Amino acid sequence: ATPADVRMKAWEFHQELKAESPFKDLKWRVVGPEFCGGRIEAIACHPDEPYTIYVGAGSGNLWKTINNGTTWEPVFENESTFAIGSVTIAPSDPDIVWVGTGEVLMARSSYAGTGVFKSMDAGKTWQNMGLHDSHHVPQIVIDPEDPDVVYVAALGHNYGYNEERGVYKTEDGGKTWKRVLYISEKTGIVEIVMDPLDNKTLYAAAWERDRKAWNNVVRGEESGLYKSVDAGQTWKRLTEGLPVGEYVGRFGLAIAPSDPNVVYALLDNHEPPPDGTRRRRRGEIYRSEDKGETWKKMHQDGVPTAIGYDFCLVRISPDNPDEIFVLGNKLIHSIDGGKTYEEAGETVVHVLSHDIRVNHLDMHAMWI
Repeated sequence: ATPADVRMKAWEFHQELKAESPFKDLKWRVVGPEFCGGRIEAIACHPDEPYTIYVGAGSGNLWKTINNGTTWEPVFENESTFAIGSVTIAPSDPDIVWVGTGEVLMARSSYAGTGVFKSMDAGKTWQNMGLHDSHHVPQIVIDPEDPDVVYVAALGHNYGYNEERGVYKTEDGGKTWKRVLYISEKTGIVEIVMDPLDNKTLYAAAWERDRKAWNNVVRGEESGLYKSVDAGQTWKRLTEGLPVGEYVGRFGLAIAPSDPNVVYALLDNHEPPPDGTRRRRRGEIYRSEDKGETWKKMHQDGVPTAIGYDFCLVRISPDNPDEIFVLGNKLIHSIDGGKTYEEAGETVVHVLSHDIRVNHLDMHAMWI
């Protein structure tokens, strides 16, 4: 990969050219096609104004609506990257918005970002807060009591190994960073979540992976779940009831808002089936009812949707710890804690004009 300092120096040169250009005052306008865009990788909703929503496209900017999606404005137009991996609003001050750059799909077409960005004015202006060599930032968690305390899940390079991976923490709003969880140069963190009733308890999903143009390694012995009960100072690996070893792939994580004792993990498990047939559905849901100390697989076969390196997310209903949604190439829904499933979606009515009335394939993000 091009070194981070070289990329940032190129961006400075780009800014100089833009300032000196005779065309600098001209504005672009869309001439077609009517529908354009890319994969949506991140969604964040204002805690007090649900009609205000931020949406990040994997390779196409951060967008904001203040009218329930009727109109959208690009708010990340003039930064050093257009690849969005995550967006998070500070619970205690919704004017503070953080963006992690670099798409999390991790395909050959997934572009690297240039670190993490912070806005203090609800997306009007941005400041790059560093971690330039993290390349792909899937998750940012902001302390609900102190917006200067921020945790970043850094996945690292898509192609090849690098050191800037793991969980990073700042206590001064991004001026300085400390890496509080590090596995190795080949294993990054793909998801981090915080207990809604205890800001010192966090869970993180480590993912060992390496992409080549001709191959994609998406599993390994270093993949697994970690937990901290002291605001990230120390971590322990969670293994009781969970698969470990060379076949463990990407994990998705979610804590039940109505009962934080309940934690779900969605695993992309590559263990070969005992009958020697080719495994088509690798997704497995595990549930913990004691804050991650022990886990139980909730079903016999794989979940009825394809998951993998490109999407591996589970979400929980805010008022029912037994109601979950699994995001794969289809959206599936369970009301019994993951024992049985039905396909979700039914009739979909788009906010903007669209002929299709069904869910499109590939679910990359969800907000309830």
